[in-house]
This record gives sequence, structure tokens and C-alpha cells, in this order.
Amino acid sequence: MCGVVIVVFILWILLEASNNKQDALRSELNQVKQNNMINQTTINALNEEQYKTNLLLVNRQKTHSKVEKKLNENIKFLKEKLSKNECYLQPWPPDVIERLRSDY
Repeated sequence: MCGVVIVVFILWILLEASNNKQDALRSELNQVKQNNMINQTTINALNEEQYKTNLLLVNRQKTHSKVEKKLNENIKFLKEKLSKNECYLQPWPPDVIERLRSDY
């Protein structure tokens, strides 16, 4: 009978230790879940910010391409106009060339 009491007592101690360990693990799990929620919120915010930034960059690139195309068209148009101008076709005087090369 004494042996049974000792075994029951040892099992009770092991059960208490197991319960304490489960409580500690539950607490740790809750902390990890809370940290995970915070990290997920941060990730979502960063993803949204990245999406918006990417959209701005794409729009800026489209605008830049449109402006560049328009500028190239204007340059082509002006060169065509100048190519028909006799005054433009003559060599420029050295003073004019030097002025164009100087800093503004």
C-alpha cells in the first residue's frame, strides 16, 4: 500500500510539473501570437506603402515617357523648320559659338 501511495504522489508531482510547463508554454504561445499579429500588421502596412510607391513610380515613368516623346517631336519639328531656313544653314560666327558653349 505504501508503494502505491508513493507512486501516486510521484505521478501527482509529475502532473503538477506538466501543468506548470503547459501554462508556461501557453503564455509563451500567446506572446508569440501577439508578436506575430504586430509583425503581420507591419508587413501589411509596408506592402500597402510599397504598392502605392510602385504606382507612383509607374505613373512618373509614364509621364516622363510622354514628356520625352513630346520633346522629341518638338525637337524634330524645330529641326525641320530650321533646315529650311537659309540663315540657320550658314556657319555661325565664332563669337556666337563661344557664347553658346559658355556657362549661363
